Amino acid sequence: MLGFVIPFFEPLVGDKGVFSLWSLQAIMAVAASGVIAFSVNLSIYFIIGKTSPVTYNMFGHLKFSVTLLGGYFIFNDPLSVKQLLGIVLTLSGIIAYTHLRMTEQTQNASVEGAVPNLNKSKRTEEA
Repeated sequence: MLGFVIPFFEPLVGDKGVFSLWSLQAIMAVAASGVIAFSVNLSIYFIIGKTSPVTYNMFGHLKFSVTLLGGYFIFNDPLSVKQLLGIVLTLSGIIAYTHLRMTEQTQNASVEGAVPNLNKSKRTEEA
């Protein structure tokens, strides 16, 4: 599908064309970009598989907040009051969500431990 769009935006032949000779540095940059994109998609698959789509969404918001804070601390990129308020609100929501999830998991684990598993006891009696 992208093959039909490329000719309208990129030259196909000639200097800096799609089919011209690429330098080793350009080939390595494209290969590294592909490996990083594959790694990101694989990590998304594992995060959603082990947790939930909501947790993945929270992780995305955390990543964006860390990106904004990193720009501020590393590159002295100014933060507006709206951005700072958004970061604080986002981090507060992530902390509250994490606390509620952990509390829910602890309660579920204690309830499961208190209820005897009847199938296990039947198997041991039969043996």
